[in-house]
Amino acid sequence: MIEGMAARRGQNFSIPGLEGEFSYPGKLREAMNVAIEVTLRYTDENGLITHTDGASGHVFENLAEVKRLFAASNPAVIQRTLPHQGTVMLDFEILAEPVLGGSHFQYVFLCHAPGVYWRSTTAESYTGGTGNIPVGGNAPVHDAILTFSTDGSIMTDDGLSGVEIAGLTSAVTVDCGRRTVIQSAVPAPGLILPLSNRWLYLSPDPTDPANPVPVTIVGTVEVEWFPKWL
Repeated sequence: MIEGMAARRGQNFSIPGLEGEFSYPGKLREAMNVAIEVTLRYTDENGLITHTDGASGHVFENLAEVKRLFAASNPAVIQRTLPHQGTVMLDFEILAEPVLGGSHFQYVFLCHAPGVYWRSTTAESYTGGTGNIPVGGNAPVHDAILTFSTDGSIMTDDGLSGVEIAGLTSAVTVDCGRRTVIQSAVPAPGLILPLSNRWLYLSPDPTDPANPVPVTIVGTVEVEWFPKWL
């Protein structure tokens, strides 16, 4: 795996009389491109060379199998385990034909990650009232799922994001990533009042990601999310 990191989205501005550019704060990140390096076996699944074209036949046969796996779903998913992150996954799409890497058995796939960040395979949840949400990870969570049992609201204490629900007759689920509001399995967009265009945006403290995100909650709201990693 060759590491990638999503760039900031949006333009900078040139100011007459000043060198360089002005970079305005608060830019979100665009989707990320990553390169996945695959080392292919030159044998069958039993470690034997049985192909009629020998070892090279197995290489191309295995390359075709990797392509099939990557194309089987859109997006595809890759997982890895790191000491400080645990097991995380990344959704990706193949952008182009693979190119030969450092040896005859290595191929590099250029991929596109629409979701920007690696995410934990384990969901976290918060069911308390006003308080601090231990977001985890080191990247913002923009796709939390909120379950409102009563009319109410949730807002981050920085005032930059939040969601309010009014007029519900049963539990309402708000998916901040998909921008959906569901009540009794039926879309109910008229119940939501987004308090910002980010809906709920849980951003870890850049000085110390371990610090929780303070929120103000009115009513009964459950928050569920997957920690994200740059």
